[in-house]
Amino acid sequence: MIRNHGYAGRLALRSLTLLACTALARGQGADPSKDAMKYGSPPSLPAGASTETMWPAPTAEDWQRPVLVHWQRTFDDALEVAKATGKPILVCVNMEGEPASEHFAGVRYRQEATAKLLEPYVLVMASVYRHTTRDYDEQGRRVLCPRFGSVTCGEHIELEPLLYENYFDGKRIAPRHILLELSGAMTYDVYYSWDTATVFTAYKEGAKDRPPPRPEVQNDLPLVERTASASVLDRTALETAYQKGSREARRELIAATITHRDVDQIDLLRLALFGLDLELARLARHALAQADCESAVDLIAEALKLPMDTAEREELMSAAARLSEKYPRAGTLVAVHRGLAEPSKWIDLAGWSQDLAAQYDASAARTKEPAVRIESVAAAAEARPADAKAQLDLAESLLARAQDPDAERRFTSLWWADAQVAAHAAEKLGAKLDPEGSGAAKTGAVIKEAS
Repeated sequence: MIRNHGYAGRLALRSLTLLACTALARGQGADPSKDAMKYGSPPSLPAGASTETMWPAPTAEDWQRPVLVHWQRTFDDALEVAKATGKPILVCVNMEGEPASEHFAGVRYRQEATAKLLEPYVLVMASVYRHTTRDYDEQGRRVLCPRFGSVTCGEHIELEPLLYENYFDGKRIAPRHILLELSGAMTYDVYYSWDTATVFTAYKEGAKDRPPPRPEVQNDLPLVERTASASVLDRTALETAYQKGSREARRELIAATITHRDVDQIDLLRLALFGLDLELARLARHALAQADCESAVDLIAEALKLPMDTAEREELMSAAARLSEKYPRAGTLVAVHRGLAEPSKWIDLAGWSQDLAAQYDASAARTKEPAVRIESVAAAAEARPADAKAQLDLAESLLARAQDPDAERRFTSLWWADAQVAAHAAEKLGAKLDPEGSGAAKTGAVIKEAS
């Protein structure tokens, strides 16, 4: 979901700050970080090397290749996966327009060799730039970031301020690779390295002498049991199975999110909420009301825009009130919806609604009456094609409709044209079109003059 302009403005400022700091440091030959030096970075670009040769820019073909590394969607997910597998967390920071970042995003993260080196880690990506206009389509399906692959732009954007606050030591630099242990200790922080070899050495050294990790993906388990997993691979498998599955299989997956409460499968519930099956949408709303993560606040806000039973609405409102104890912005959501439900001393909503309904009914009646008359007259004219009077009656009715100020203007020219045709038909049948006459004859004369 795209945030408001205030948030976007802060992100833009962060982006400019990041770009300026990184570019300035590169231009001035900034010293590599202590860990970059430890893993072999030269103090500056080697003799004979240039930015272009050290970090070749990705080609259009490179950008078309899929990203082969898998980023977790949130830092909470990364922590859960790290606990389940015993793997450390590798934080990767990237930005647009900086040569080394472009090289990693467009080339390295799309290579099998890099993906293999990164297998021992739980991966998260932080980048403040947006590459898509939205994170979900109208059916609730994820719109993945074309630059990083397995995450949405909203996910890699929202991760950056959290990591900055806890691990960046007040420095916004990209590219950057930070290795975190389960204890929260930082094993290395590699940035400003003047070659790519340093980063790959860090990948290898950080994975050394560790016990074999436990499997991240439980392929041997039924899909319904994988709803207890926070892994991006399990989440993707569940969402794919839901989209391709039968109605019964879909219902089983949504029901499993209620049974397995270890992890909230918010994006799976989103698919049901914005699908066409009303029963599954109701079940998903019930599951959403039990969610405990911050992303549930956003989905509750979207769900409350849709029509539903009062009891379901109250269940979601109660869930938002409960979440507000942990996430204050949920309290704003509750206040807004409670306020909308309260009567206003300034606006008579009930009277306004009744007035609008009365206006609509009156307009519909005005439209219906002439239409019914024209239909009956047209039927008589069709039944008696040789009757001049019947044709003139039709012409008069069509003319009256064309001159009605309440009639839809876009049809006026058609009614005039049909009136002229009916009048000419009456004239051929011997009707006298006399401007001084009255009734149908006078109407026919007016139509003739208009033609």
